[in-house]
Amino acid sequence: MADRKPDGELTRREFIELTAKGVAVAAVGMTLGGSLMTNSEANAAAASQTKKPNILFISSDYQAWEDSPDISKFLDMPALNRLCKEGRVLTNHYSSAPICMPARYCLITGQYPHTHGQIGNHDKWIPDSSPILMQELKKAGYNTVGVGKMHFYPTERMAGFDKRIVAEGKEFRWYDDDFAKYLKANGVNSNRVYKEQGPDEIPRVYDYPLDEKLHIDYFVGEQAKGLIDREELTGPWFMWVSFPGPHTPWDPPAKYGAPYKKMDLPKARFRPGELNTKPAIHTYERYTYTSYITDIWDEHPERRNDIVQQIRAYHYGSLTFIDRQVSKILKSLEAKGELENTIVIWTSDHGSHLGDHDLIHKSNHLERSAHVPFVLRYPKAFKPGRVEGLSAHVDLMPTLLTLAGAEVPKACEGKDLSPMLTGSKDSVADEVYTEILSDVSIITKDWKLSVPTFSYEKTAHPIMLGDLYDRRKDPDEFSNLFEDPKHVTVKNELIDKIVAWHSAYANKIERNPRPRPAEPAELKLEQGEMVDMNSDKEPIHQCGKQVNISCRIEPDGDVPLEGTIINHQPWPHSYHLYIKDGRLAFKLKLWKTETLMQAEQTVPAESFDLKATIRKNGEMRLEVDGKVVGGGKAGGCIPVHPGQPIRSTAGSTAAGHEVGGENKGRFTGKIRNLLVKLA
Repeated sequence: MADRKPDGELTRREFIELTAKGVAVAAVGMTLGGSLMTNSEANAAAASQTKKPNILFISSDYQAWEDSPDISKFLDMPALNRLCKEGRVLTNHYSSAPICMPARYCLITGQYPHTHGQIGNHDKWIPDSSPILMQELKKAGYNTVGVGKMHFYPTERMAGFDKRIVAEGKEFRWYDDDFAKYLKANGVNSNRVYKEQGPDEIPRVYDYPLDEKLHIDYFVGEQAKGLIDREELTGPWFMWVSFPGPHTPWDPPAKYGAPYKKMDLPKARFRPGELNTKPAIHTYERYTYTSYITDIWDEHPERRNDIVQQIRAYHYGSLTFIDRQVSKILKSLEAKGELENTIVIWTSDHGSHLGDHDLIHKSNHLERSAHVPFVLRYPKAFKPGRVEGLSAHVDLMPTLLTLAGAEVPKACEGKDLSPMLTGSKDSVADEVYTEILSDVSIITKDWKLSVPTFSYEKTAHPIMLGDLYDRRKDPDEFSNLFEDPKHVTVKNELIDKIVAWHSAYANKIERNPRPRPAEPAELKLEQGEMVDMNSDKEPIHQCGKQVNISCRIEPDGDVPLEGTIINHQPWPHSYHLYIKDGRLAFKLKLWKTETLMQAEQTVPAESFDLKATIRKNGEMRLEVDGKVVGGGKAGGCIPVHPGQPIRSTAGSTAAGHEVGGENKGRFTGKIRNLLVKLA
């Protein structure tokens, strides 16, 4: 690196030397007539400084970029609004791994998931070789304190903190952490609080049932404020205040959610059927953590908009409640005369879809999942303003260490954002990356590409191998261009960048879409055969079509006919055709409700032809040798969505997957020519 740039800008070494003397970044980046300070001016300013800055790191959980008053003007968040007006707002900041534990490990290591080893919420810790932000700050003379949800493994791990006040979950009973002890000290017998809800209520969407002072987000804010008020933070200090909200359950105290219930809130970005044009992993996400929501609006599509409205009202109410706690923390810092010597950062580990793209949760690179707020206030050094360049969670650690006058470990993979904060550069990178589960993504100013990092050797459904969006023309991410022949060049260029960034992906990414077979309309099963997503034979996806099942049933000697004929399980729905007590039975499970149809007469003693039908409107019918022997009606046809796990078995049931827990035995007779056909 050259000793001096022509315009007098400090080199990185000079920058670190100044901060080590105690100036932090007070001199670097200050402007005189709109230009950077010269080295002599910076040294003069350094002489007037006596101590390093404190660092207050505030994080929420589940807060997308647009969930800030800088973007959504209707949000009642004066504390965050103040930080946005007085600080540097990084408008294109992304979670490097949009799910809880991996995101937090990226923040504290400056490393990507392929290095720190966490690609999902699994019970493990980072490698010994990974640097840890709190430990590096301690080396630089900082007192380190963590308040709230860290989501480390194990939960109580110190991870370089001198002190931790642990408040990990809302309604989960993990162990007696500090919040649990606080509840018990206030007469609450449970170590977590949740509300019993009725069947007509939206699950996990409710007003907090106790006094707001017993809410976990209040507890976190009050504990951080108390440390400042009691002057228990010896300087310089780093305090991470990590709020569990607005993560589910959406449970703000009533007065905070009430104003939003009356508003016409932003509608979800959603087009019917759009998941059919996206990778199957997006559809899988509907049936994981928040399937209790998507199940309701699939069953009752007329309620969809109202459900999204209610969830968002409580989500925004939770953010307002958190903001009130942050306001108290900032006021305490002001009262102690410490605010101006404190770097204040606000971000979130990841966002949440809240109905966008027919999803609720997180775990992908789509905007409401991966694009998160990042605001840094330190008016001593940085003029307020918006910064459009790209940044990511892995950049936090090298940036804070630089601002603290500490050396950045070589193992950090993120970039120091100081040039963007000072205004000397618009961006320090042309692209950022996210890694989550089995996907890697690249985000540039103009494009966003995600590809799986394993080879699909077998597909249970015509599967999209990735998604590509034009960020300029399609900011809502509706049009997937991954298979568009007009965009092959840009797709391959982006894949080349991913491979150059992490060469291990070179042999794991499929560049070219394989022929997409037509949706299978029928499935032939042999007795004893099981077909699922790992089988050579492709399972059948009904997608609301009429189902016709036919076969020949033959007794096996004198043994009475009994057992499963076919069990089809497109979770969370299923149907089960079987014989019990000598009578045919047809059970349909739909939206957690089971409908049983059983023939009145027993089956023939000799061989017979069997037909079973589920019509689009939910009507069920059984025929023996062309004669109707039973009928009934469920509340609609099984709505199988592409991407759902499917398992079909003939002549037996898979353990743990029986419909209603009945008839677990194998079929005692012989099943010939079993055919499932869609009409």
